[in-house]
Order: sequence, then structure tokens, then C-alpha cells
Amino acid sequence: MAFDDDPTRVRAKLTDRGRGLVAAGATLTVAGVGLGFVDLVRVGAFALALPLLVLLGSRRRWSVLRLDRWVDGLPVTSGVPTTVTVRVQNQGSATTSVLLAEDHLSPGLAAGPTANPAGTANSVRFVCGPVPPESARSFAYQVHPVRRGRHRIGPLALTRRDPLGLASSVLSMPEQLEIVALPAVHRLAGSIGTVGIGSDGSMPAMTVLHGEDDTSIRGYHDGDDVRRIHWPATAHRGELMVRHEGRPTSRRALLLVDPLLLPITPGPGQSALDWAAEAIASVAAHLASGGFALHPITPESVASASADTPVPLARLVHALALVEPEAESPAGDHSGHPALLSTLRELAARGGLLVAAAGDHHEPTLHRLLDTRPPGGAGLLFVLDSSSFLGGPPGRRTGALADLARARGWTATAVTAGDDVGTGWARLLHVQASGGVVR
Repeated sequence: MAFDDDPTRVRAKLTDRGRGLVAAGATLTVAGVGLGFVDLVRVGAFALALPLLVLLGSRRRWSVLRLDRWVDGLPVTSGVPTTVTVRVQNQGSATTSVLLAEDHLSPGLAAGPTANPAGTANSVRFVCGPVPPESARSFAYQVHPVRRGRHRIGPLALTRRDPLGLASSVLSMPEQLEIVALPAVHRLAGSIGTVGIGSDGSMPAMTVLHGEDDTSIRGYHDGDDVRRIHWPATAHRGELMVRHEGRPTSRRALLLVDPLLLPITPGPGQSALDWAAEAIASVAAHLASGGFALHPITPESVASASADTPVPLARLVHALALVEPEAESPAGDHSGHPALLSTLRELAARGGLLVAAAGDHHEPTLHRLLDTRPPGGAGLLFVLDSSSFLGGPPGRRTGALADLARARGWTATAVTAGDDVGTGWARLLHVQASGGVVR
């Protein structure tokens, strides 16, 4: 995108040196008039006029500049530095002067290879040397996505100063680049053996749950039941064909991410929603490697009525990156999205492994979530300690609620701030191995 001296994008102002010279000139002028020294008045008038003339001249026409910005190494993952390249091209007829460039970063992005603990807005500065006509200069710098989600890079501000340093002119190039930082996906070891409600029974890895009917037509084999002969296909093929009704091969994982089930976490630390997104994404990757069809249950998938449609792992992780926290109602309602829980309950009744993360900040909400698991179904649940994610000491009821979930048939574990996803997964394995699930 190209920009020139559009007055809405160019700001001119005096520098500290220029303002000091104006103040000195005004003082000398007043003193010269009061004391009757004409030469002092002349010096003061010159010192007063020079910065103002330079300020007017600083708005002289800028060269037509074009800005291009891109990110190397897509996709971007939270917690992993990535490189941003900025290219400034001179499309005018004159060589530009030396410019100071400042690229603004939205909160959640930190400049440099390490995270900004405060997670506040910041910027990256670099010097852009003279750019001849029809030439360009490129600059690269690193940004560190502190959190998953949408982040913006830009606008870019270019500052030009006069040789005396009395005034500066700033050209704002408003083009912004939006990037999506995906939640980190952790490799999980081991598997949980559960009993599902699908016709395949138990499996050594994860439960095999209801899938779609798998009915096909194949050639007749000796010993096949003649009642299974498919006469239309037989007539079409000119040979005996029978219906082959295989066992369901599709295993479904229903992965719930409801922002209202998790406490809103202020401050620079990892939020409960971010931890939940990483955990759900990691479990989803583990299940996908075992042949599970992935069904994200998020506000977006429920609103678009697409929760019943399986999605690839990459699309699910991208959906988790875009889930935003939502404030509770003024009345303190923690009921969550009724549509999400009802959709989860409906799909779980048709078969599926439930995977969810919820906070302990409102027990009625957790009870409604626990009710979505049908009798005989299987579910994995992370119960997050809200107090620790809010910056306080660990609470006392998180473990009790995890025990309640296990008594209700879930494989559940308590999680506090600072626990990594691998630790939470290992606890689920321990719960399963120790017979913590009550069926």
C-alpha cells in the first residue's frame, strides 16, 4: 500500500530543541524591547522565527512510499518467537532522507525473542537509511506472541527530522498485519483405556465409540446368508452381490471450549482459557493420531451449526486460537452458553468421547457440564483452580470437585496455574490406572 503526504497522515511538530529555541527567542525579544537594545531584539526575533520556519518547511512533500509487511514461518504458535519483515519502497522521484521507523505491536505481542511479562502494547524501532527512487529497504525483527489469538502489527510511523534537529515530521502508514497465534500443542505420551458405548467395545488405546453406519456392497462369498443378497446390485453387475455391514470404524471426540466455563484471568499470567485451549488442542492431536474424528464444540461451531461435522486437526487448533473470553452478566450469571452444553449433550448421546476443561468458580455450571455425559459414555475433564489462575493461592475445593466428577463417571483431574499440559495428562493417566473412574 502506497502513502504520500496526505495531511491526515502527516504530523509536524517542534522538537525539544526547537521549543527551547522558541522560548529563548521570545525571552530575548521581550528583554531587548524592555531594555531598548535593538540588536538583542534582532537576535531574539531570529531565534524565535527560525524554528517556526523550519516547522513550516518540515511539511514539504514526502516521497510516495509503499509498505509491505509479512511474517516468516507461518503458522505462528504462542510462546514461539517469529520473524516479521518490513519492506519500505520509494516510488517517488527523489531520494528519501534518513527516517526513524517505529512499528507498533498490539498487546499480546512482545518485541524480541523473549516475552514481555506485562503483555502490554509496545513497539519496535529501527533506522531506515536513504532510499533512492524505485528502490527499497527491508528490515526484519522478532516478535514473541505472549498469548494465543489474534494480534495486530502496525501502524508504522516514519519520522523525518531537519538537519538542525528543530522540527520533525511524522508520516503514519496505517496498514496493519493481523496474525493468529495458535495454542501450543504438546506431545502427550501414553493412553487411557476406557469403555465406550460403541459396538466395538473396549480398546487398548482409547475408547471406540459410536460412528456412522458402515454398509457397503461386495461380491458373494460361499457361506454368506442369501438374505443379504442385494438384488439391484446383482442385476446391475451380473453377479451375486451382498450387503456387507461392517462395524463402525469412526471414533468421535467432542472437544468443548466454552469461555464462560472458565474464569476471566486479569494480569500478565497465562489465563485459564489459554491453558484450556492448549490442553484441548494437545489432547485432540493425541486422539487424532489414534484415528478419532474431531468435533470442536465452541461458540463459533455451535452458532454455525457445524459442531456435528468433523474437522481436521489444523482447523480445530485454529478454532481454539480464536475463542475469546466473555464477561459474565451483571447479575453474576455463570450459566455459560446453554446452546454449547445442549449441543454437547445431544452429540454425546449419539456416541463420542467428551473432552472438556472447566473452572471451579461456579459449581452449578460444573454440574451442568457433568450432566452432559450419557450413562456408559466416557469423558476427560480438567478442573482448573480458579483462585490460582486469578493470582491467588490454590483453592481447596478444586480437588473435591474433581473427585465429584470422577464419582459421576468422568476421568478428571485438578489443575493449578503453573501446571503444564503434560502434567495434567499424566494425572489423568494416574487416575485411570488407579481405578479412579466410577462407572
